[in-house]
Amino acid sequence: MRTIKLSVLILSLILVSCSQESEIDSTDLNQQEVIVEPIFREVGDEFKKIPLTNISDFEKRSEGNFFVSLYSAEYLTLAENGEMGNTVYFMDRGNKQLGSDFSPLLSIDGTTDISYYIDETRASEDLNIEETTGSIMSAMNTWEDVKCSELGLFRVPSNNEFSTGLIAQILGYGGEVPFVAEINHAGWLPGEFFEMALGEDAATRVLGVTYTLIFIDENGNPLDTNEDGLVDTALREIYYNDNFQWNIDGNSIDVETVALHEAGHGLSQAHFGKLFEIKKTEKFQFAPRAVMNAGYTGVQNEIGKTDNAGHCSIWDYWPEE
Repeated sequence: MRTIKLSVLILSLILVSCSQESEIDSTDLNQQEVIVEPIFREVGDEFKKIPLTNISDFEKRSEGNFFVSLYSAEYLTLAENGEMGNTVYFMDRGNKQLGSDFSPLLSIDGTTDISYYIDETRASEDLNIEETTGSIMSAMNTWEDVKCSELGLFRVPSNNEFSTGLIAQILGYGGEVPFVAEINHAGWLPGEFFEMALGEDAATRVLGVTYTLIFIDENGNPLDTNEDGLVDTALREIYYNDNFQWNIDGNSIDVETVALHEAGHGLSQAHFGKLFEIKKTEKFQFAPRAVMNAGYTGVQNEIGKTDNAGHCSIWDYWPEE
């Protein structure tokens, strides 16, 4: 069943590997595996219960308002700096039952199709908005083209009359509270924005981050409408760090590669792959190399076997409960 497969994927907080795809050369002796433990952090009350209203400008939305809460943040770093991306949990349920996913029984837009939005008001300093939007759209189409799933993925048209992002709005970087889409590419923000929520030095470490906001009831309790053991995701917000140099030609930091990784988080995938430090070279390698590695390892614009398997374990039976 889909829910069992998903639970195994999300609850596996120790990074796992697929030996037949390993990039670690057997001649590389004196290897040391690097284990990255998830981070638990308390947040202010302003993140714990956020009223979410609807936007009437777009397609018909469900009636009524919703409450959401910040649940987690998954971020990507440069692999070469030796400090890997990680997952920050802002809500400890107490029973160590971690993980969230969209529920076909609870959707703000009233459909089981997955929507996404690209904020074109927060451009990168290095590229024009047409270039970054094109790269993000290409990344989203790559996930949509995975054969095992029927997401009904569609793009909500960009509207330059407002900026998006609940997290950005709360932290003082503009943004709107109303709902726009399930997956929101909220644009490029300065390094200081990343330090405010992810900690010291995040401005120089974090390339991109995906925030998960979950549905809660009026008392602040997480909802699990389809009883799959995972809290119901309301939406996800993706931000890109403008403190780095971005490009679309494979140099510097490739927009499509990072967008593909963060969109994987947007579609409920966790980080994947064992990380090894090779002592004789003082370099870091993943086994296997995958889009969902916790560190940026160069241009990756295609879905590999491990990424495909993770995606299919989540979405193969969608929209069944």
